[in-house]
Amino acid sequence: MSAADHRAVSADGDATGGIPLTDIVVIADPDERVGDVVDRMAAGTTQHFGVAVVVDAERRVLGLFNNGDLLRLVAAGGSLDQRVADVMTSDPIVVSLDDDDEQVLQSTRLETWRRTAGAKELVTHVPV
Repeated sequence: MSAADHRAVSADGDATGGIPLTDIVVIADPDERVGDVVDRMAAGTTQHFGVAVVVDAERRVLGLFNNGDLLRLVAAGGSLDQRVADVMTSDPIVVSLDDDDEQVLQSTRLETWRRTAGAKELVTHVPV
């Protein structure tokens, strides 16, 4: 699925039981410094789940930045001054709020199988 196909992330709390989306997940701009995103992830509540959703100006999901991305950056000798877009996991699997649990599971399994040519892959975060 391309970035253009991803659903926009809502900030109004409609799908989160009235809780502002930014209280549940860190939303990042692709040009933000990794260090700034990490600071926000670390300062948040346990609800942040160790992941930031990277969105464009129209709030379409471009990628995810998680603890694993940070570890790979540090292990490679990268800088926290890099843009988060340069180190995020691009093109994540995204599901709709309208999907029921079975549809989410089926979509995630099918897309994971397609992307890995049948090899197993762990999916830990699925933006909605």
